[in-house]
This record gives sequence, structure tokens and C-alpha cells, in this order.
Amino acid sequence: MSQDQTQPVTETKDAATEAIDNAKERAAEAATQAENDLKGKAGGAQHAVADGLRAAGDKVAALSDTDGVVGDVAEKVSEGLTHASEWVAGRDPESMLTEAKSFAKRKPWVTAGIAVGALLVLNRITRALTGGGRR
Repeated sequence: MSQDQTQPVTETKDAATEAIDNAKERAAEAATQAENDLKGKAGGAQHAVADGLRAAGDKVAALSDTDGVVGDVAEKVSEGLTHASEWVAGRDPESMLTEAKSFAKRKPWVTAGIAVGALLVLNRITRALTGGGRR
């Protein structure tokens, strides 16, 4: 091939290489932006969870003035919710995820039990909010 014949091939190759490099840069920028957005949303959700735990602890604390077993249990539950709220608020989302994965690997049956318990609670809440399907 002569110089004149290879020039279009070289130009096309250069244009393709430039387009690929440009696409890689844009993909990296998009990935970074998505990661930053997710971290921001996770942080907001984390604060909402901490606030929810704190509010639940405050509501349960009101029952701790009751005499007897109910008051004792309410006080302990309130302390536990307050402690959980502080723990959630004091962690970054990435470290919480790492700790959760580590716990799940160490104690898979406990993790499964927690998941089942959470599903039962969510089921009860859903039934209570929707009228339980009873007429």
C-alpha cells in the first residue's frame, strides 16, 4: 500500500482511539459521580435511621416510668435503642457495610434469624397499616 492509501486507515484508527479514550474518561467521570451520589444518599439514610432509633428510644423511655416488669423491659429497650442510634450515627456507611458483612460471615444463622425476625415485624406493621385484610 502506498502512503496515500494508508493515510485514511491511520486517520480512522486515530479517531477510533480518541473516541475510545474519550468514552473511558466519561465512564470514569460517571462512575465517580454515581459513587459520590450513592455515598451522599447513604449518609442521609444513615442519619434518618439514627434519628428513627433515637425517636423510638424516646417513646419507649416514656413507658419506663411504669412499675414492674414492663417498666424494666422498657428501660432496657430504650437504652438499647439509644445505644444503637449512637452507633449508627458514629459510623460511616462503608464501615457499617464492612462490619455487617463480617458479622454475616461469622454468624450466618444469627443473620438469617435477624432477617426472619425483621420480615415478621415488617409483615405485622404492613398488616396493621392496611387493616390486616380483615373485613
